[in-house]
Amino acid sequence: MTIPALLTPASCIGLAQTPEQRESISQDDLVEAQKALEEGLGLPPDINDRLADVFDAIVAKTDDPGITWIHKGNVLVFCLKSTPSVVFKMPREFTRPELITLEVGRIITPEMLAERRYDNMMKAKRICMTHHLSQLVIPSAKKIELQHKDRKYVLIAEQKLDISKTDSKVEESFRKQPTAFEKTIRHITTFIAKTGFSDVTWRNIPLVAPEKPGEPYRIALIDLAEMGNVDEGLWGGSAGRRGLINCVSGDLIDSVVDEARNQGVEISFERVSQLKQERIAELKFDQALEAFHEKRGIKTGEEPLHVTPGDLGLNLDEKATYKGWDYSTKKFGIQEISVRRVLEMVIDTINDTIKQNATVEMSRKGKRTI
Repeated sequence: MTIPALLTPASCIGLAQTPEQRESISQDDLVEAQKALEEGLGLPPDINDRLADVFDAIVAKTDDPGITWIHKGNVLVFCLKSTPSVVFKMPREFTRPELITLEVGRIITPEMLAERRYDNMMKAKRICMTHHLSQLVIPSAKKIELQHKDRKYVLIAEQKLDISKTDSKVEESFRKQPTAFEKTIRHITTFIAKTGFSDVTWRNIPLVAPEKPGEPYRIALIDLAEMGNVDEGLWGGSAGRRGLINCVSGDLIDSVVDEARNQGVEISFERVSQLKQERIAELKFDQALEAFHEKRGIKTGEEPLHVTPGDLGLNLDEKATYKGWDYSTKKFGIQEISVRRVLEMVIDTINDTIKQNATVEMSRKGKRTI
């Protein structure tokens, strides 16, 4: 089984790897990895029929009593109510021309992207098995082919893991891990160096509880669509890729750099110094923000913003005109508004946003990020 070097939008699968970034994997190794990957998933034998019953709603991205939607972006992610312990992932049909890329004269289809994602999962499983990366968790998974209305669809069924569901909670968890977490960080660094896993940001590397009490937390690899750029995976890059060094706490930055060099990744001391300074500055800001929240009595992050307009040193009675809608008279035209009223509207909007967006699964910082 070969893994083709596709060139598609970065949001889908990333760039093709260069040969020196790959670790050679034989056909026999891939077969063994696929067997290990599928072990323990526990799909019911009639899973294709269950999917077919709700597949019109899946393709249309609409609600259905038999579906629990998780994400409706470039990849559709959902559970069936009848199999709540399994997550299904299916690259969606492209509707915008700029999302369709040609590769050697072929249009890249959602089915090709699903195949690539599953191939990457098999490769990742093999790498973890070969190098004893026990602190990394790849969910059990199986590729499903479904014929629906004269067309073949490819989905991936994955074991549903007990993980944090928000970026902010994962970010907070990474900051608070003890020194023993270094083992996990060295394992994920090795993995990135050997696979080119590049979309390294908190949502894609959530933490999983250890198998035994007292052991460090593990990292779940739940989105391996992009395995093509070691440098971006370790140090960050385009399209919001933070890179591992920008996810870890300050005392583990050197562990990332050290293990990367152990795996043959070259990086200058000057660049390391710059990256370290930038990450430490970010962490210091977070510490200052935590202190501010404590000082202001913000415990959960859902508390409303309280501002006394008179303390801002502004002329609250100053007025300006604008062209717009007057909700009191229900007329469009020239309206007059005071600084006081603008402040009230801004504060109300911020508080409404906090109230609407905050969930119990978010960190205090996350709830107040709007």
